[in-house]
Amino acid sequence: MLNFKRFTLLFFIFLLGFNLYFISGCPNDAGFLCSHKLLIYAVLIFLYFTVSLTMAFSPCSGFHHKVVCKGNQQKNWISLTFDDGPEPEFTSGILEILKRQEVNATFFLTGTKIEQHPELVKAIDLDGHFVGNHTFSHSVWFDFFSIRRMVRELRQTNDLIRLHTGKTPRYFRPPYGVINPMLSRALDVTGLLTVCWNQRSFDTVSGDSSRIMKKLIRNLKPGSIILLHERTPFVRDHLEALIRNITEQGFEIKPLPDLIQHPAYE
Repeated sequence: MLNFKRFTLLFFIFLLGFNLYFISGCPNDAGFLCSHKLLIYAVLIFLYFTVSLTMAFSPCSGFHHKVVCKGNQQKNWISLTFDDGPEPEFTSGILEILKRQEVNATFFLTGTKIEQHPELVKAIDLDGHFVGNHTFSHSVWFDFFSIRRMVRELRQTNDLIRLHTGKTPRYFRPPYGVINPMLSRALDVTGLLTVCWNQRSFDTVSGDSSRIMKKLIRNLKPGSIILLHERTPFVRDHLEALIRNITEQGFEIKPLPDLIQHPAYE
């Protein structure tokens, strides 16, 4: 499989090849390559950064970093995950629905909100749900942070989760689902397992709850990891219906560690 390291190696091999060709005086060349050296270099560099940037938005490709995007496909199991919490106006309601439906979920929490609402983190844990790391700031500039700053954010969030639950998370989910070379290095340093999804609800951008519901149910497959967000009207008003629809399709909602066969905590 082509990943960032192999792609970079191929890029420099091509670059070295062109350099050697030009240094040798362009033997057997009709003139185009030698007369357009700068253009060729510009195109190669443009393609390199374009591919790298494009693949950063495709985390499940594994291009920049190994990622878990689905689980056991031998059984009709799926998992529910919630991002961006805890949310004081929504988390308690979500927990009530999950308890009523006897469903276990995984919550990827941000450090700033954990600091503001530690009681909700404790409630999630006490209800038997799992907690993952979703960075400290969830900043729109996170992908431009230095490796050192990324590592600091990941460790800071894990420290907060451990403070309030007594457990150290192994799961990490990148903000906006973007993984670049800097974040990959930070994840290597911290040893966190990156868990994304293969069912994205787009509940933060679509106000059409009926459309969201139909899309999620239509695309259900064994091993699906569904991405939801705590603060959205869809989750607030339609989570219970979603759970019922999933079970009516013959699927069982399982804890994420069972689905992906990897422990949630150290």
